[in-house]
Amino acid sequence: MENREELVRTILNNFLSDLSASAKPLNREETINFIGVLAEYLKGVYNHEPSVPEYNYEGSPFDEEEFIETHLLKPYRQKMVPFVKTSLKYYFSKDEYGKTQLFNKLKIDEPLLNNEEYQEYILRVYTLLQKIKENLYLKPIEETKENPGEAQKLIDNPDELVIQGFKSKSKEYTRSRQILLFYYVLKLMGMTKLDTSTRKYAQFAHVLFAWPTDNVDNAGLYKMLKKAPYLKETDKAMLKDLEFIKNQFELIDSPEGVALVQKEIDSIKRT
Repeated sequence: MENREELVRTILNNFLSDLSASAKPLNREETINFIGVLAEYLKGVYNHEPSVPEYNYEGSPFDEEEFIETHLLKPYRQKMVPFVKTSLKYYFSKDEYGKTQLFNKLKIDEPLLNNEEYQEYILRVYTLLQKIKENLYLKPIEETKENPGEAQKLIDNPDELVIQGFKSKSKEYTRSRQILLFYYVLKLMGMTKLDTSTRKYAQFAHVLFAWPTDNVDNAGLYKMLKKAPYLKETDKAMLKDLEFIKNQFELIDSPEGVALVQKEIDSIKRT
């Protein structure tokens, strides 16, 4: 597959199919709860937003296996054989092992999704779950595959996330670039000890970017800020982001900001 969007659609369609198979033994109410548990599981894995109080895992490492065991397998143990057989949890995996297992399961001979592709994919999975949950109040899940309605839009049209306000229309404005710009602003302000004060800066960034502030330690922003400026897997991708950040400093006539970013660009080009 040359088109990576086609790859994402393939994964999402398989997810929808396996989701239907996993939920088949469940009645309507159980299925609605099942979808809700999967959405909370996804939020727990990615820590993009706090869980509802019912699940109460904020402030401590999220135990993926325990969550599935407690909130899914125990309540519906006799009905969860399809869930185990479809390996549905691999669709949520953020580590390389889990991603590889998913691609093997789907017989996809492609490089794993990179960070940005995976972030968008996960957002589409989450939104897909929310749409299916809404639809379940009107129709059973097995009809979602045959007559998907709003849910299928999220598979067929990546711009649907823009339409619903989940992401910027411009592909230039990514979360990693937002964090990278914040990182260099901190450097310009003289905040050089990022290794010892990262949590405080991350907490400030959560307020600045309107992210929840009660789960900073496990949030993606904190983890990315600790890695900054090395947020991309390849020099080519990193240089592209750095050029974008440099342009932002040029826009506000900040020679200090331009020089700081250019120094990193030159360093990468020398390696």
